[in-house]
Amino acid sequence: MEDRLVAENQLIAILTYSEYAQCELAADLALVPEVAGQMRSYCLRHGLDSQAWAPLELAVVEGLNNAIEHGCRGIKDARIRIRWHWTGEIFEIEILDPGTFLPVPAVAQLPDPLSEGGRGTFVMAALMDNVSHEVRDGTHALVLRKWLGSPAPLATEVESTLEAMTGELCNSYETITSLFRFGEELATARSFDDFVEQVLLRLLKLVGSDEAWLRLGDSGGRLKLASPRQAPCSAGMAEFLVPEDDSVETRVFRESVQHTVEDCSALTPHDPLWRERGSAFVCPILFRDVAIGILAVVRKEASPYFTAGEIQITSTVADFLGIARTMALSQERRQVQQRTERELEIAAEIQQSLLPKTFPETGRFRIFGISQTAHEVGGDYFDVLPIGDKGVLLSIADVMGKGIPAAMLATILRTTIRAHSEMADNPGGLLTVVNRQLGVDLNNLGMFITAQLAFFPNASDELIFASAGHCPLLRFSPGDTCASASIGGGVPLGVMDEVEYESMRERIAPGDRLIFLTDGVYEAQSATGEVLGLDSLAQQIPTYCAGDPRSGCGRLLDYVARYSAGAPPADDRTFLIAQYL
Repeated sequence: MEDRLVAENQLIAILTYSEYAQCELAADLALVPEVAGQMRSYCLRHGLDSQAWAPLELAVVEGLNNAIEHGCRGIKDARIRIRWHWTGEIFEIEILDPGTFLPVPAVAQLPDPLSEGGRGTFVMAALMDNVSHEVRDGTHALVLRKWLGSPAPLATEVESTLEAMTGELCNSYETITSLFRFGEELATARSFDDFVEQVLLRLLKLVGSDEAWLRLGDSGGRLKLASPRQAPCSAGMAEFLVPEDDSVETRVFRESVQHTVEDCSALTPHDPLWRERGSAFVCPILFRDVAIGILAVVRKEASPYFTAGEIQITSTVADFLGIARTMALSQERRQVQQRTERELEIAAEIQQSLLPKTFPETGRFRIFGISQTAHEVGGDYFDVLPIGDKGVLLSIADVMGKGIPAAMLATILRTTIRAHSEMADNPGGLLTVVNRQLGVDLNNLGMFITAQLAFFPNASDELIFASAGHCPLLRFSPGDTCASASIGGGVPLGVMDEVEYESMRERIAPGDRLIFLTDGVYEAQSATGEVLGLDSLAQQIPTYCAGDPRSGCGRLLDYVARYSAGAPPADDRTFLIAQYL
């Protein structure tokens, strides 16, 4: 065991550590300063005083110039390799060129200033401690050595960690600052498109890119180009990318994984990211882990790849765009909803304004009506129209459906009936004319209307009425315990083009009450789902409608509400009560 430890210690003793750097360059004098700059950074990073670098730099530049001018002369596509390292107290530089020349030996004094020959050899010998030339397998090697003392130790692990944390902190600060600016722009932008325009233009500056664009997914799975007006992007770029497309952008969208393209020229020509040179970065735009689009940034020239900080900023911007897009859609939906709600409010106000506010009271009749809609507006309608000194025309109707379309048809029906009010004493004939005028339009819309007209003449004790598929008319006299139902039925308006509606007559006596209603009243359901029904309602009519028509309508509506346990009505509920005095 002891012998093995001794052997290991001896092995460790003969091992040395040497860090070196190297690069390769074309035979171009314009590249020499860049190589010298890289070597300078290496030396300063290892603790070399900046003043001690000056003679090293001059010797290196002379060595590279000689290699380019002499070692590469007459050789097509010649390349030079330079390698340097600092071992112990010696800094060594090795320059390799494809030539085989050996320079003249260095002289003790500077040659003729007007002569190029020997100047470089003299300078390198004067500045370096050792200069050697040799030819190795057809390659000329120049080796420069300089005593500089021991290099400073490399950064400790703690220093490296602090440096990395500082870099991350800088990136985070830049990201946070950008988000604050994006937040301000989102608050002041006139639209989502204007906001995207400002974001992409700012992103181009943040990550040093030439192009940036945004694509958003649609309901068909396509990616639609949504770049703002001022964002630079290639002319002729496809507006849509279909799911079957195998471009980088569609893959990022499908897989929700970001992708870096190091060489755009390696892509297929049909890919929107293809360029003759440059790199690109594409990341998905997500909201709640669901891809809603992609963000792409492109560098056209062969510039450095995207750094981790630039990728982080771009990804953060993509996340911010996902939130902003969702907010914009939510705001659009809210605006549409608010606009719809306002339109419904206006429609409801119009509909209520068309219902009678006052009811005629003569020495023969007392009339009152009420309508409760299931939604903001409904399809139920009633009207009470005095016809000069001839009598009073009552109308009640129920348009199939609900909402604004039903309310509009109810309004059209009211207008049509009033336009032919001279036929009020012949309700059947009036319904026939109305059906002829509205039937074709109702049929085209796939809708129909049930209606009932009743005329109370001043000259006789009778009721003249007609029905177009409407529910029965209820009637009770003083002393009755249950209301009786007259014949309803008939063909609803809009079902058939040519229908002759018949007028029916009934004798009425003082004290009689006639209740016109829509089916939403007796189709109300209890908490257990039982339907009230017309027969059950008829039994309650004498109890709740014995008083005057106004109070009777209110009590009857309350009864139906109690029966349905206060649940919102599923259909409109409309009453019209006429009391014969």
